[in-house]
Amino acid sequence: MRYSEEQKRELVLKWERSNQSRKQFSICNTLCYASFLNWTKSYGSSKKSDFSDSFTRIEDNYSGRTKIVLPNGVMIQMDQRLTSDLLKTLSHV
Repeated sequence: MRYSEEQKRELVLKWERSNQSRKQFSICNTLCYASFLNWTKSYGSSKKSDFSDSFTRIEDNYSGRTKIVLPNGVMIQMDQRLTSDLLKTLSHV
């Protein structure tokens, strides 16, 4: 399907308002991922980081609590410290 310039801009704006990665958004909206990447580079603002599609932020505040923030905005909080064994286990989930 061909999209007009206005439709592309609207889709990029809709993505910027979402908590989804580019990949997730393109799948949910049945868009070609490569094309959508180009649209976000052409029409997007700099509000969303290019790293949001691939990195997970992990915070350990040395109080025995760990917070993991996934690229889609989902936050996981644990009442235990993040050990290498736990991290390996989580990487396979």
